Amino acid sequence: MAVTFAGGFRAGTAACGIKAFTAGAKAIPTEQKSDLCVVLSERACDTGGVFTTNKVKSASVVIDHLHLQHNRVRALVINSGNANACTGAQGFKDALLMAKLTADNLDLDPDQVLVSSTGVIGRYMPMQAVRSGIEAACADLDAAHGDDAARAIMTTDSVPKTSSLEVELSGGRVKIGGMCKGSGMIHPNMATMLAYITTDAAVAPGLMAAMVKPVADRSFNQVSVDGDSSTNDTFLLLANGDAGNRPITAGSPDAAALQAGIVEVAQIMARSIARDGEGATKLITVRVGGAASDSEASLAARSVASSSLVKTAIHGGDPNWGRIVCALGYSGAEMAIDRLHLSIGGMVVFERGGGVEVDLGAVRHAFEQPEIEIVATLGIGDGIEALPYIKRFHGQIVVVKVGGKAMEQAKDETLQDVVLLRYVGMQPVLVHGGGPEITAMSERLGLVPAFKNGLRVTDEKTMEVVKMVLTGKVSPDIVASINRLGGQAVGMSGEDGPCIIAEPLGADMGFVGRVVQVNQEPITALLGRGYVPVIASIGLGYDGHAYNINADTVAAEMAVALGAAKLILLTDVPGVRGVDGNVVAVLARDDARRRMETGEVTGGMIPKLEACLRSLDRVPQAHIIDGRVPHSLLLELFTEAGIGTMVTL
Repeated sequence: MAVTFAGGFRAGTAACGIKAFTAGAKAIPTEQKSDLCVVLSERACDTGGVFTTNKVKSASVVIDHLHLQHNRVRALVINSGNANACTGAQGFKDALLMAKLTADNLDLDPDQVLVSSTGVIGRYMPMQAVRSGIEAACADLDAAHGDDAARAIMTTDSVPKTSSLEVELSGGRVKIGGMCKGSGMIHPNMATMLAYITTDAAVAPGLMAAMVKPVADRSFNQVSVDGDSSTNDTFLLLANGDAGNRPITAGSPDAAALQAGIVEVAQIMARSIARDGEGATKLITVRVGGAASDSEASLAARSVASSSLVKTAIHGGDPNWGRIVCALGYSGAEMAIDRLHLSIGGMVVFERGGGVEVDLGAVRHAFEQPEIEIVATLGIGDGIEALPYIKRFHGQIVVVKVGGKAMEQAKDETLQDVVLLRYVGMQPVLVHGGGPEITAMSERLGLVPAFKNGLRVTDEKTMEVVKMVLTGKVSPDIVASINRLGGQAVGMSGEDGPCIIAEPLGADMGFVGRVVQVNQEPITALLGRGYVPVIASIGLGYDGHAYNINADTVAAEMAVALGAAKLILLTDVPGVRGVDGNVVAVLARDDARRRMETGEVTGGMIPKLEACLRSLDRVPQAHIIDGRVPHSLLLELFTEAGIGTMVTL
């Protein structure tokens, strides 16, 4: 029964035709085999996971990283036929929706579901087929369907790969079972392809997270099939406690026995992958530009030219350019996925973070030629070498909320301050709204702005205006100004990455949201490469919709997630005023709460203070300062007196 061998696990499968619909089919092929499965645990699992080391990660890998932080997983949804990788913002929407659809069918929360996808890279997921498949699989759950689940996740595999055993512990016997898939893209640089091991052992929280890497190192990481590491590689350990034993703690004899059993299951499956490996050869000319240096360009070119999967695709006339993007991602060369440009035989197949419409027949024809030229531009260029001393600093993160009226009077001075902070080794992260601009554009389009409790009621048309203004005007303007002033900035929306997962604030507010979780990885990646992230206050919901979120709130959640040294909110008033009308220079947390409860603080200052108080969960100090004052950031950070109001514990 494989993955359902352990007690308390059930599985269901469905035949969706995902690969066929991805390739343009209009109907499910006759005799379609199962290509989607759902695995459900009757209890919340202690879960650990390791994922691809490839710089190009699938949407499902990014979402799983976030959901694992909550450590209350109860379900897996896994599809074959489409990898949902190199699919840009739509890919993240689809991965989130897969989690939500599974959760809705099983009466769970979306963050209790982990998502995996495998198959062709660079094609959008056929979500209508996936939706129907999830419903069918959830209605088909049974402990006897473990082997069916193993068959459903196969792609180029010739046989399903499973293993199971029982282990005797001091508190009784526990069961361990697993399934995996993979016959290409398995390499020691990776965790594995797709592998899932379940046990009904009861364990202390965090034990599976501590075990998963050592298990991978002794099993899947020892397998080398073709030298590739995939965009989607995933290895998960789940323990649900159904056996009823006393929870196993780290360092105990039972923990050692359990880990030995898990390693044995993993090694059996790893050997089955090695026996099922694929490979091929062909000559390719690869040209790489836009790299940080000549050596990095050579590194990326060699990675593509030596990739067995790239050569297999070319030899077989398969226009699967996603394998080239994958090879660039794991090459070790620095690259900016949002600026990566890839062409084959002169035909552009990838740019701006996603695939482009291209005649796949023409790409196939190019692959059939005796000589094939692949040209990649990595999007790094000479700029990263221009200020090498910046890269040597690893200072504190400072989250700064900018925008609105505070930027109208001192925009250049404020952004000069931001550039200077980067020069001296600090790591500024900018979060912006754009209330005045959104109102002006709405009125120009004949939309009447409406507000409730200080928040903009956001219907579908207004949400389009919000996105147009924040990502099409405000963010590009800020980025251009920072670059003009000598810094390096990258604009992104909370939908990108996605770096902000949101949920609706309330039905009466439309597409106004609250932050559910912040994904730090894309932000810290930009900081690590010397960039200033400029983030628009828009989040992505599990329902696939974008949500308008108060920028102060987003800034606070960013500061908490990033462990920032400071949160600074630029506004159009001098700070928090007391009953005497004077600015309160230092405001303790309890005093701030009292002032709000008694009505001393009112109006638009309330959400700012609430944001500051939220940030104090992890941030030592938060500041509310007057952004209209030239160089207000420097005055706050680099003078003894500072300006505005400092909120502290």
